[in-house]
Amino acid sequence: MKRLKLVIVALIAVAFGMAAQQGVEQLPVTEVGGRLMHYYEVQPKETLYSLSHKLGVGQEYIEQHNPSVRDGLRAFMTLYFPAAECAEGRTITHIVEKKETIYGLSKLLGVSPEMLIEQNPQIADGLRAGQTITVTLPGTGPAAQGAGAETAPKTAPAPAKTGVHRVERGETFYSIAHNYGVTVTQLAAANPEVGVLKEGTELIIPEPKPAEPQKPAATADSSAKPESKPEPKAEPKPEPDVAQTPVEPVEKTETPEVKKADGSVSIAVMLPFMLGQKEPDKSALRHTEFYKGLLMAVDTLKSRENPTRLRVFDTANSSDSVRAALSRLENTDVQVIIAPDDQAQFELIAAWARPRGIEVFNTFLPRDDTYKYNGSVMQSNIPIEMLNDDVIGAMQRRYPDHTFVFLTRDGGNSDKSDFVDSFRSALASNGRKSVDITFSGKLGEADLAALTDQQIIFVPVSSRQDELKAILPALIAKKGTDSVNDNLMLFGYPEWTVFRGETAKQMHDLGTVIYSRFYADSDDLDFKRVNQSFEHWFDAGMAAGLPRQGALGFDVGCYLINALRHNGGDFSQPTPAYRGVQSGFEFERASDEGGWVNSVAYIVIYRPMGIVEKTEL
Repeated sequence: MKRLKLVIVALIAVAFGMAAQQGVEQLPVTEVGGRLMHYYEVQPKETLYSLSHKLGVGQEYIEQHNPSVRDGLRAFMTLYFPAAECAEGRTITHIVEKKETIYGLSKLLGVSPEMLIEQNPQIADGLRAGQTITVTLPGTGPAAQGAGAETAPKTAPAPAKTGVHRVERGETFYSIAHNYGVTVTQLAAANPEVGVLKEGTELIIPEPKPAEPQKPAATADSSAKPESKPEPKAEPKPEPDVAQTPVEPVEKTETPEVKKADGSVSIAVMLPFMLGQKEPDKSALRHTEFYKGLLMAVDTLKSRENPTRLRVFDTANSSDSVRAALSRLENTDVQVIIAPDDQAQFELIAAWARPRGIEVFNTFLPRDDTYKYNGSVMQSNIPIEMLNDDVIGAMQRRYPDHTFVFLTRDGGNSDKSDFVDSFRSALASNGRKSVDITFSGKLGEADLAALTDQQIIFVPVSSRQDELKAILPALIAKKGTDSVNDNLMLFGYPEWTVFRGETAKQMHDLGTVIYSRFYADSDDLDFKRVNQSFEHWFDAGMAAGLPRQGALGFDVGCYLINALRHNGGDFSQPTPAYRGVQSGFEFERASDEGGWVNSVAYIVIYRPMGIVEKTEL
């Protein structure tokens, strides 16, 4: 283990060195005051010293172009550095991210949509996440004057009727723009939310007008990329400058507040804390732990310039209490409501919030689909159908040469049969080989004797621990001393992440692959910091379970506070994604009429010697 840790430390050092070598020239470019500038957003806990090493420049250079840093770095402040001047421009490579559009990317890179498509013909029908784009940027010297500028065609076609165009199969931005006598720039600008052209998509067609020279423009918000995990403060308890409303029954009244746009964050928490119970039940304890984690997030990200206010209500598991709480929120500046796990109460809150433009954050109802038709609902749990599709697709891509073997115990539990049926069908449709084995009692070596494939992934039809114990010994024996760890592997389910003892050890020995919406590694340094801070604050650790409610509250709080500070409560605006100690959040619009859905989930691989690898789907 010591040798392994040394190797990991060495690899981290090499990676850091490579990042430093990339330096300022690899930062994205925008226009500031008519000049092309590289920009960088400072992350939490970064110092002038660490940043100078990261960017490969001296501290004096950073201060020269950003005098304000002499007063200290602040998280999320933007630093600017002059882009190198060159007559013939320079070439950069960009990997398309989710939600990027041709129009938005052209603005980011400072070129016209036409130039972007001309240099990358493969994107004529829209961008797709993961595509690699190479762009020669206009330089700032004389030869670059007018680079990227767009001129009206000498002979423009007679414009078709403007208004709305429904995309047909095979059409591209070019063909539609040409048909209506407009430029790609004008068409893209009128439809900035359209990233990929799909049959049936409706495009707004602008009035044809002479094209104007295209100048580099500032990116919408570079911070829309995942935020670093904020480090919790170990020492301080909640301080007076953090505006908090204590948990209290909702029967009390208060004077309605007038909404104000002062940059502050306002979150309402409606959960069944059951303060009227002498002995809180498990549900109340679970929600209380979540709230404690949320308080830690508020303290970690506290800001005197942009304070966070929590309005906290004990719903007492009563719809009447929810109605009373909602009446107290009327005419306040609340931006988001964290809703309870009761379906009827959740729908009551969602219906109230929609006409008021308030977001409803769904943490505790993973199977609720209100987000499909209510534009105010944010489903923070990736929907099961989306999760299953992502997992099945990821397993086929990661292991293209493996044979998947499905294990069913005769008369045993089969709680994952629907997932397995989908998995089996996907393999068949892609021409992939799969094998079904049904056994009695415990899986034996004889049950596996007919398998001749060299690379196998076993997939049980149950997530139950007793069913897992029935197959582990035979799989361990078959794997034997195979020096190639990934030749024989076991596929597992989110429920397995809480297993401990001998079961967990055997999962590590087999190289078990698990998927989950959440994952908290107890050996991870970030999780340890949060857990230690939780113990310091509340004199007790987090309860075991999936997910850990304290860590969930911390991650939800960090995401919402950062998001609201960036978008002011309008999630249609560029909003930073978040990768936390246990959960990740990156929301996509479910539909034109619907709300928002989180797309983040994880693949977790258990390796021998207790090593865990966590990657995003």
